[in-house]
Amino acid sequence: MNRPADSSGRHPAPRSAFGFPRGLFPLSFLEIGDQFAFWGMQSLLVFYVYYETGDGGLGFSTSLATSVASAYAGSLFLVTICAGWIADRILGAERTMVLGAVVALAGHLSLALVPGVPGLVIGLVGACFGSAAMTVNSAVTAGRLYEDTDGRRDAGFTLYYSASAVGGFLGITLGGFFESRTGFQVAFGINAAALVIVLAGYLPFRRTPKEVAPRPADVPAGAPLHRSLAAGAAAVVVLFGLGGWAVAGGANPATLVAAVAGVAAVSYFIRFFRSPSVSIAERRGLWRYIPVFVANIFFCAFYQQLATTVAIYSDERASRHLLGFELPASSLFGVAPLAGVLAAPLLGLLWARSGTRQPSALSRFVAVLTTTAAAFTLLGTFASASAATPLWVVVVTIAVFGVSDMAASPAGLALVSAAAPKVFSAQMVSLHYLGASIGTALAGSMADHHHVGSNDSAYFLTLAAGAVAVAVAVPPLAYWMGRRASAAKDTKHTASEPPTARPDAALDKVR
Repeated sequence: MNRPADSSGRHPAPRSAFGFPRGLFPLSFLEIGDQFAFWGMQSLLVFYVYYETGDGGLGFSTSLATSVASAYAGSLFLVTICAGWIADRILGAERTMVLGAVVALAGHLSLALVPGVPGLVIGLVGACFGSAAMTVNSAVTAGRLYEDTDGRRDAGFTLYYSASAVGGFLGITLGGFFESRTGFQVAFGINAAALVIVLAGYLPFRRTPKEVAPRPADVPAGAPLHRSLAAGAAAVVVLFGLGGWAVAGGANPATLVAAVAGVAAVSYFIRFFRSPSVSIAERRGLWRYIPVFVANIFFCAFYQQLATTVAIYSDERASRHLLGFELPASSLFGVAPLAGVLAAPLLGLLWARSGTRQPSALSRFVAVLTTTAAAFTLLGTFASASAATPLWVVVVTIAVFGVSDMAASPAGLALVSAAAPKVFSAQMVSLHYLGASIGTALAGSMADHHHVGSNDSAYFLTLAAGAVAVAVAVPPLAYWMGRRASAAKDTKHTASEPPTARPDAALDKVR
């Protein structure tokens, strides 16, 4: 029997284990499989596209490989729009999440069983849609396990994000291992097997997530369901058609994805701000969220360099020998989630001891942009030498990104789950992932300017300077957005929302 929703629209789950809601554990287990498959494939994708056919690849250029990898990752986050809409209007978050796992499984099986470009296209489309549905709705459901003002929310999302990092590490490590010994198709098949395992482990324990997950809202009058579905399907066909046209014409598909995601993000903000269903207090929260959205875009753009330019640089110019063995270039990426997992307990302890004094989500993003700049500076300095870059330099660079991601991204997810207008819960998370879509796709556009063996040092040092510039620019933006939020006037009070109500109190830490 479903528990009644509280005044915020959530269904609190009082049962707990080890201080966490029990529903968080099956969700985290499912997230392990999602991220195993996503990062396992993402770490191999750039190599699969540009390796020669004799080595099991497709034999395309490195510039196309980085574009495809970034366009795929950016498209995944872009498709969270469709996933959020389906959850909010048709199936509900939990059912959409499970359906997404099945679709992703079909996509990874296509990559494993269908050779060549056809298998790549079919597999990427399936994996993209399926993982998008899992990603956005899993995060929404995890957020519903906590009250908006529950101080344990950040700790819960740190556990959830740690599970994500564990899945990423296992996917990258095992994918690189099997690819180096048996080829790409077997490595892609391992990703499909991981999804089967987590689905089998999640389904018997889905009761609590299903109880707390948002149900589909009523479809607004004048917007028939079949017309909305047709419009969404047409938009997807147009997007992929434009992507194919861009590739055929020599354009960068990642740039197209970034542009579409940018337009979609602006449209989302306009819709949320203008919707009569969004309270003034929720609009104030949206104003304060904008700086975090911007910071997330740039952090994702820098982080995606690990799967594109840094990956190719590691393959071509870095020494990968350890204890007499040569490590697969794709496996080095696994250092990032491993470092995040190792740092998670320390970060969780730090946030718990800080209590109300713990740094805001925005402060964490500013800090990780700074550490990102330091990592790029290290790599750029050694890249200027003609000799192969030492393994420890690449490992430290990647590890810094992993710890930085663990320090900031869970806080961003926790903030979004608290900031979401009640009528747009899943779509608010989709908006957050649109920022990741813009940033991840932009990484592919930026990679066009990298030429391995030619301008490595200049490229990485330029990225370092850019990260510093963003870290300096974000706080003034936050100050301005805070003033806009404070200037908003609530002129339509109701009995359920008096003038003194502060539903946006959970967002005060953004300032």
